[in-house]
Amino acid sequence: MQMLCYLVPGPDGGTTEGGRRVNWVWYINTPEQALPAVLRGESGRSYRSFVPAGDVGRDAEAQVHELAATHLPTVFRELVSRSRLFLQPVQDVAAQPRLHGRCALIGDAAGTVRPHTASGTSKAFADATLLAMALGGWSAGHPLPEDRLQCWERQRQGDLAMISHMGMRLAASSGLGVEGASQPWRTG
Repeated sequence: MQMLCYLVPGPDGGTTEGGRRVNWVWYINTPEQALPAVLRGESGRSYRSFVPAGDVGRDAEAQVHELAATHLPTVFRELVSRSRLFLQPVQDVAAQPRLHGRCALIGDAAGTVRPHTASGTSKAFADATLLAMALGGWSAGHPLPEDRLQCWERQRQGDLAMISHMGMRLAASSGLGVEGASQPWRTG
């Protein structure tokens, strides 16, 4: 397990004490066979990758609270108990081709990595900046600079592979997503 907690601006953008919200994420090793039940909402709907707040199943929510009571310090236990839960499994998603005719995928649309890298914004920024450089001097009505775009795609795919590998290593160093690691989530 691993839990992160940090402040974010409040509903009206507030950043002063008392005007902020607390965001938290809690990574819990969960056996693959438990995922169908975890991803089944209270509504009965089965989700593939995200159970929204308000539809987390009672059993899954009870298990989160049980794990909190067993494993978390009091302040985090209190935070979990006061939160409206949503669930999202961490999955490795292979990089996708970035170039599709005159469209280009950037950021998480081109491939996601484990959240342990905290790289979502920097990945999108680098994609956009380097794409702008690859398109430097080009203007509408002229052929796309295919060679520079192909070079951009190869470079960014290589960078994404490196970040993805780093995310897996970071997760593994915490015992997350590792074969044989402790899995406190019940399967039945």
